Amino acid sequence: MDKDKQKKIEYLKSIVSSFKGRRILVLGDLMVDEYIWGESSRLSPEAPVPVVLSKREEKIPGGAFNVVNNLYDLGAEVYVAGFIGDDQHGQYIQKFLQKKAIRTDGIFTRKSFPTILKTRILAGAQQVVRLDREIIRYMTEKELEEVSTYLESVIESLDGIIISDYAKGMVDARLIKRLARINRERKVPVAVDPQVKHFFDYKGVFTLTPNHHEAGGAFGKPLDTEEAIVDAGFKLVKKLKSDSLLITRGKDGMTLFFPDNRFFHIPTVAKKVFDVTGAGDTVISVLLVAAVCGASLYDAAILANIAAGYVVGEVGTATISASILQKIIREEYLV
Repeated sequence: MDKDKQKKIEYLKSIVSSFKGRRILVLGDLMVDEYIWGESSRLSPEAPVPVVLSKREEKIPGGAFNVVNNLYDLGAEVYVAGFIGDDQHGQYIQKFLQKKAIRTDGIFTRKSFPTILKTRILAGAQQVVRLDREIIRYMTEKELEEVSTYLESVIESLDGIIISDYAKGMVDARLIKRLARINRERKVPVAVDPQVKHFFDYKGVFTLTPNHHEAGGAFGKPLDTEEAIVDAGFKLVKKLKSDSLLITRGKDGMTLFFPDNRFFHIPTVAKKVFDVTGAGDTVISVLLVAAVCGASLYDAAILANIAAGYVVGEVGTATISASILQKIIREEYLV
């Protein structure tokens, strides 16, 4: 291995070493994922649907908690802001966070609204149906002020903020505008995992990490060629007035755009792909925490790409720890 490559690898490993204790706020839609596993050997006499005999049930925090779990496993100190209902699922979220010693003072209870719950019923390995329990309502002015007051109380302690937007009511143009001002004036970088519905509300943030389908939806046409990706990337990053835009492209890696007409393509390092679920959450988590540790966005994207290559090789919504990321940098890093 040549000296320059060795030096780069050691530098990237030193960035990962500094992840521990970085204070990151995850602001977004909080929910619970419920899984019911069973067996089916017959159809219902009432309708042409399978009868599933329940064998096992499991609940895990979902939505924005996928980012929370990634940051926690990377060694960051995680803050959470969002809404839950005054119900058993909201209580489950509170207990889950308390067990991990994650601060809960940014979580607000809506007494007349249920905690968002997504129930998946599986017969063997086959998902039969998903049942969503949710009421989508954007924040009242009072709720917006409560969230803003919370942000003011913690902003001086934060190294960065991640918006995890599932278009369920936590994130809207009013909140994004306040966060963009924090990004600009308080120098606390804000990274966004965007929803197409809100795409052009995210103006002025530090970076966005859409996948190529989301970027294409915002751009207005599919991004199915290299030329289309490059054209859309530059136009979107300039329209958004953000510091950068990282378009993730599955098996084709990711492309990082800057408003000064620079772009960098980073090929995938995944050797096997079992499950892409949650890979975007890993990308934005590693990208932001590396950036607040002093890495350039290009180097932060390299680390995010290596981490994503690892988690897609795992089954389910996987995360990666800082120690594993350090171990695989040497074998995965591409100059």
